[in-house]
Amino acid sequence: MIAVLSPAKTMREENFNIKTTQPLFPKQTNQLLAELKKMDVADLMDLMNISEKLAILNHDRFNGFKKARRYPAGWLFAGDVYNGLAIDDFTEDDIAYADKHIRILSGLYGILRLRDEISPYRLEMGTRLKTKKGNNLYQFWDDQVAKQLLKSPAADFVVNLASVEYNKVLQLKTIDIPVLDIEFKEIRQGKPTGIPLYSKIARGSMARYMVKSKANKKEDLKNFDYDDYSYSEHLSNEWKYVFVR
Repeated sequence: MIAVLSPAKTMREENFNIKTTQPLFPKQTNQLLAELKKMDVADLMDLMNISEKLAILNHDRFNGFKKARRYPAGWLFAGDVYNGLAIDDFTEDDIAYADKHIRILSGLYGILRLRDEISPYRLEMGTRLKTKKGNNLYQFWDDQVAKQLLKSPAADFVVNLASVEYNKVLQLKTIDIPVLDIEFKEIRQGKPTGIPLYSKIARGSMARYMVKSKANKKEDLKNFDYDDYSYSEHLSNEWKYVFVR
């Protein structure tokens, strides 16, 4: 099994004592950077629908990318999903498992392992960035990310812990292996309800559970019990696991 996560907009630029690896799509990343460097602050504000302050930050990031400091992706990303992942206490065995079984989808880098070294950036997968390959990042990446994922020996099926915006790049309806969808629900007034904030944290927690338990088959995931969640037999089926609390 191999799980996919969304990246994060917030990042923590700290010192991490982690032996890093190289991202898998350097050529494609440089192609995207070439397009982004053509844009001024106003262009980035419009493209990304962000404030002038954020546009200035990312304009500077893109134009200084070659000299920018790099960090291991799984440690650099912060935010709700990565609060759930809680990577700072990962042991060497945990990291070795994650190298095989956990991936992060990325608008700029395509797909990342947790130890892949990256520089801080902002480029969401849904961004309508025009390139020679099309009018958005889905057209730019096409099937490259899915093909790379399938090269992993662990990819007998995908554990989908990414948002729709990001998992769309995997072309899940046409991918050659099964996909296990994971949902998290809160019981509100007697009914199971999805709450985005809690779901984001729980996705990271499920990835953490995989790592810490060294899960190797999908049935192992039914035992997930972090943060009082439990597997719902009633709401689940063979390729959709629902957890409630």
